[in-house]
Amino acid sequence: MFLSPASSFLIKVLLGIFPLPKSRYGPTLCKLLHNVGPARIIGGKGYKKSKLLQKLEAGNRNIYYEYLSFCHYRGKLHMGIRRRRWVEYQMLFKH
Repeated sequence: MFLSPASSFLIKVLLGIFPLPKSRYGPTLCKLLHNVGPARIIGGKGYKKSKLLQKLEAGNRNIYYEYLSFCHYRGKLHMGIRRRRWVEYQMLFKH
């Protein structure tokens, strides 16, 4: 799978912050980057750096609301996407 420089940068940042095995959360973060787009998370193309990334860079692992905030489609809340984000979030911190 080819990752853009922005995607690989985000994954490197997250690898340094989360003490979880790479195989456990790597696919989850790749899904979020693919579905949302790196610009929405890292910044660029008119977007600011997301609060999710700001918290992760600060070492704060309390990202529940920030992670689940990426559940809108065409500006409206989409419950199917919200459920998917909740499952992805659970996979991030599953022991």
